[in-house]
Formats: sequence, structure tokens, C-alpha cells
Amino acid sequence: MLKLNESSWSLEDFKAAHECIDSDQHTMGPKVAQFEIDFAKYVGAKYAVMVNSGSSANLLGVSAIKYLHPPKANRDTVIVPALSWSTTYYPWIQNGYRLRFVDIDPLTFNMDLNAMEEAIDSTVVGICVPHILGADAGIAQIIKIANNFGLWVFEDTCESLGATPSSDSQGKLGTFGLIGTYSFFRSHHISTMEGGMLVTNNNDIFELALSKRAHGWGRNVPKNGLLNIEQTESWESKFKFYTDGYNLRPLEISGAIGISQLTKIETFIQHRRENADVLKGFLLDNSSFQMQEQSETGSWMAFGITSRTAKFSRAEIVLQLESAGIETRPIVTGNFLRQPVIKQFRGLMDVNGEYSGANYVHDNGIMFANHGRNLKNELNSVSTILNGIDS
Repeated sequence: MLKLNESSWSLEDFKAAHECIDSDQHTMGPKVAQFEIDFAKYVGAKYAVMVNSGSSANLLGVSAIKYLHPPKANRDTVIVPALSWSTTYYPWIQNGYRLRFVDIDPLTFNMDLNAMEEAIDSTVVGICVPHILGADAGIAQIIKIANNFGLWVFEDTCESLGATPSSDSQGKLGTFGLIGTYSFFRSHHISTMEGGMLVTNNNDIFELALSKRAHGWGRNVPKNGLLNIEQTESWESKFKFYTDGYNLRPLEISGAIGISQLTKIETFIQHRRENADVLKGFLLDNSSFQMQEQSETGSWMAFGITSRTAKFSRAEIVLQLESAGIETRPIVTGNFLRQPVIKQFRGLMDVNGEYSGANYVHDNGIMFANHGRNLKNELNSVSTILNGIDS
């Protein structure tokens, strides 16, 4: 049995949760604050702001960017790849930006960088870069291109915690752009039930994220900064609002579990990389299936493969896997331009070309789980089915 998600919690994590419950501090408090400190240190960012999901981290980050770089007529476009999760896209539309979709590389599932550069014109203000399933999207080259055109970069790293660039660049993915975001959903590298994180090295983004995370008020927000938060700690100051905002606060129990989970992150990632090596070995001589290409520094959140065989339809392959207890799903969302919701965005996006890479993955892709433990037995079952199809 290989489920798409499973618990990665140990006794230490349950103990951290119970201690938090017993403390009677359930809303965001010192455990969340400590997890933010620990997480920022781990990824190598100056600041980290925890929220209740990776999707909320994207929403919070886009809202902060809008405050500093509001969309203007003929200067409002954000470049995005045609394959990513839905909430890579929604916050931009919700905050008044226009999306320009570019194709992906069908081998890496990440943005086609040539198509990305060709899509840049005077209307483009930034690039939203998701790193898909643990694979570097080519962040070193993206940053170089963005700098040449005076654009900011937003890294959606919700699927790629702990990965480092495949180039010689130092640092972890999510720390190269203006903002990086992460998810702690159950199937991801660490899990806090639900939860996410925004990281940045920018003082103004940090201040805005703190305020917008919690209604737009000034509590715990640095003084003498962008928002001119009052110096006093008066009764009234606790209920002063300085910007628009949301309630994206995480639970204190999520922060407590996050502290515990983060101590095991490198072990989890090492298992994921070893599992990837096992699966590569099993499929080494199999010409009917192509694994996603990741460098040795990827963090392999899950396994995505594309079928090249005409012997069986994808539906038949999925049925064989599911019948053997291997849960499967499409690769992320497939080509998001083919999702029903896209008709709501007409007039708010630019679509050019055939998107052959995204369509290929959409039509031929199959995704199944990787976890932070030894999966050799489960992957042997996967390979038996896939190699049987190839024979």
C-alpha cells in the first residue's frame, strides 16, 4: 500500500502537541514564534512568517507585493507556468494582476525558461516561479533574467522544501526571490496538520506580512517602519489597524509540531532522495515511462512519471496501480489552462501558443507518493507493474 499522504509524526511530535494543548495556549503564540526563528535559520532567510497553509502564504505574499508594487494600467502582468497548483494563480487575479501563461519543460515539469524570457515585455512586473515536486525551476538563471529586466521574483516553494539549486548557487530554494513560500500539508516534507510559511529578506515585506496575517493590525509589528506603527503600548494600540488584511494565523499547536518536525527534515529528505534513486534503478531499462528529471539536490516531494507506451492507455495503467494499492493522481493540476475554472479568468490572462509541454504532461502524466521513510518494498510493487507493461 502506498498512499498519497501518510503521517510523518513520531512520539516526539505527539508529545509536543499534547504539551501545547495542556498549556492552554492554543492561538498563535510563542511556539509559532520559535518555529519561525528555527525555520528562517534552516532555509537561510532573514525573516519567516507562519500562516495556516501554503496557499495562505501565497495570498499573503501577493498582498504584500501589491502594497509595494501595485498593478497599474499597462504594467500589471505576472508570468506563470501552465502547470502548477491552483493557488499559485488565484492570489494574483484576486489582487488585480494579469497572468501570462508560459509552457513547461515536459522532462522537469518546470517553466520553460526560453518561453519565459520571450514572454517578457513592458507590461510584465514580476515572475511567479513554482518549483515543482522538489525540483529546482532554474532559479539562478531566472534571477539573472529578472534582474536584467528589473523584475521581482516570487518563489512558490510549497513542494520543494529543503531543495537547493541544481547550479552552483548557495542557499535553499525559496530564498532567492523577493518572497518564498512553503507548505506543511500532510503529504509534504514536514507536516503541521495544516500550515505554511512565508520567508523574505526584505524588511518592508516582513512588516506587511506580520500585519496582513492578522487583520492588518499593528500588534507585534516593528515600530518606525513602513506602516508607522505607534510607539505606545496603550490599550487602544492593540486595536489599531494600519493596512488591509486577513486572518491567516496558524494554531499554536501547529507551531509546536513544526519545531519538532523540523529537527528531522534532513532525515526525511535523505529518505526521499534514496527512494528516488531506488525507483530510477527499477526503471532504468524501461523505455515506456519517463521519470521527472531532478538533480541530486532536489527534495522529491512526490514521483511524477509520463507514459510513452501505446500498449496501454493511461487509465489502464492507473487501474493496475490502484488495484495494487498504489494511490495515484494527475501531476499537480496538469495543464491549468484546461481546468474548468479558467473560463472565469478570460480577459484577465494572456494565453499564447500550443503549450505542448503542459499538454503532454496533462495527457500522459501519473503521480504517486514519496515519503520520508524507506519505500523500497512499495516501489518494488510499482516497478513490477510498470516493467510488466513495458515487457
